[in-house]
Amino acid sequence: MKYYRLLSCLLTALSAVPFVCRAETIRFEAENVIVSPAKLPVNKLSKSQWDIWSTDVNNSWSGKKTLRSGEVKKDITPGKSNRELFFSIPIKKGGVYSLSCRTIRNVGFSLDNGKSWIKACNYTSLIQAKKLNAGDKISIRASACYTTPQNRGSIYLDYFELHLLPPPALNNPELLGKADHRGIPAGWSAYSSVRDQIQVVHTPGKAQIHFGPKGGFWLFFNNAELYGMPGDRFRVRIKIKNIGKKQTTIVLHYTGQVNKKIVNHAIDQSVVNIAPDTEKECFAVATVPANIESLRFRLSGSTPDTKIEVSDIKFEYLGNVFEAAKRIKFSFLKNGKLNWTAENAKLTTSANGSLKIIPVSGKKWTIRSLEQRPAISYEGINVKFSLQTSSGKAKVRARIRSFNNGQPHAMALNNGEWHNVSDKKSAISVQAYTPNSQCNSLALEFDGYGDATISNLEVTRIPEIKWPERQIRKVPIPSYPAHKAKLGRGVTARPTSDGKLYISWRLTSQDAENIAFDLFSCVDGKQTRLNSKPITQTTDFTVDNPLPGARYIVAPAPGFTGQSGSCIPDKNPYRTYKLADPKRTIYSIVPADLDGDGEFDYIVRSSVTNIDPILYFNVKNTPHYFIEAFHRDGRRLWSK
Repeated sequence: MKYYRLLSCLLTALSAVPFVCRAETIRFEAENVIVSPAKLPVNKLSKSQWDIWSTDVNNSWSGKKTLRSGEVKKDITPGKSNRELFFSIPIKKGGVYSLSCRTIRNVGFSLDNGKSWIKACNYTSLIQAKKLNAGDKISIRASACYTTPQNRGSIYLDYFELHLLPPPALNNPELLGKADHRGIPAGWSAYSSVRDQIQVVHTPGKAQIHFGPKGGFWLFFNNAELYGMPGDRFRVRIKIKNIGKKQTTIVLHYTGQVNKKIVNHAIDQSVVNIAPDTEKECFAVATVPANIESLRFRLSGSTPDTKIEVSDIKFEYLGNVFEAAKRIKFSFLKNGKLNWTAENAKLTTSANGSLKIIPVSGKKWTIRSLEQRPAISYEGINVKFSLQTSSGKAKVRARIRSFNNGQPHAMALNNGEWHNVSDKKSAISVQAYTPNSQCNSLALEFDGYGDATISNLEVTRIPEIKWPERQIRKVPIPSYPAHKAKLGRGVTARPTSDGKLYISWRLTSQDAENIAFDLFSCVDGKQTRLNSKPITQTTDFTVDNPLPGARYIVAPAPGFTGQSGSCIPDKNPYRTYKLADPKRTIYSIVPADLDGDGEFDYIVRSSVTNIDPILYFNVKNTPHYFIEAFHRDGRRLWSK
């Protein structure tokens, strides 16, 4: 079997900086890992099956050949298409792996023989992190079942890449080696939301961060991606000294990445307040949530005139807590002894596994499990139990409490609803999600009034929420009618530096696949065709000798139907619009036909400051964006 072994390592010329190895990557050409390659035709494009294409004149494929299938014009239920392939990827040595694929246009993939599907386009991750042993095989089912409306054409499946993930480690935690021209040590990066507000001064083993007085926020982050299995727990220890003249607040936290894109800005943050001329040893613990591929560590702050010094950075792997969490059931007995504490109550257990609470002096009682369950960020927990009373009337509530190093960390994670208890047994369920804050364990707590008996206690995990960027789609997939704007021909003309005139126009969805065009110049009502033969390959044309004052007209060639369009050359290759507030910064512009005339107008999103989730995710009243709509002639249509 042919495959290419690549070592994607970050090489450095700085001998003093520790060498950090990236994931070892093994590339498998798709045509070489098909279970039955002999069944595929070669260089015969078909809309009913795949073929192996090896005659591409551009030679743009990894192994000089690729798998190809005709365009899918309508979505098909995954698993029901007659264009399916099966692949088998062997594992040569044990380790933790991720798996990606490269396609052109949408392809459906299943790694559980059709139970669930992933829609993949371009370079897509199929497996985030999975422990595999030598001799294992990854079975993949691929289906040409999805349309790609934004990029119509044939479907291509080029290769799979298997990544052996390296042990997690920070880049250059010792802060050694030479810094770049901005003073930032190798392996680290810095950013400020306001330009030129951050300055980094590096000496071997230390880095000083100076943040200016204009506000905004700053980031100082490590460039290493910390790969891990769900439940892997990391800890970064760091000494931070406030060398400024005012108290400052520093946030230590991790971001979560999927496909190398940030999908969560604050996993397990730790907030530290440091007085002037004070040094603190700080730490941030993070647990890799399900559906996160990797974490990155960073510091941030927003206190103006901040001056801090960081040093003695240490990274630790604390093991995987998923299995340990599964074993904690908050049992009433452990090794024959009572496993709960009580305040203002006596506890007794029965042979059927129930726990009876007998109140003392009619006061409110509280009981809590001695066992604490490892906390995993964003993990959902469901607790089921039954309640009953012998006195005819009682009130009980159940709460899941968070702890940090054995000390209560915050209020209960659930709302703590009170339940009226009778002599009839009632089944109750409570749920809670672990926050993205500095808590490392959970305990179960009951409090109430009157005697009560708790039985049938059961603790389970709530299935993880899938991140939208790589959602596993289950059949059947609902279809929705697409909204199609009735756009015109969109003719534009721009002078070039050599005195010629470049004209381009739009191909619409109503045009025939083999449509051809003619281009005319019009002066004083007289039209002259500029092309010697119909234009078929492109939707543009260069006029060698443009006439002053001419209007240019594009029309379908004889034998074809469709829209025509015209324009007068514009001397400026841009258009100027004025925002309602000139102090705002534009963050995005979206073209759209807002008045139904078939030509693009513009929707502009702007703000007076950089709205970044890392600064405002826990702030109630956050800065917001302004939305303004402009007609293409410069008129402001509306604003919000």
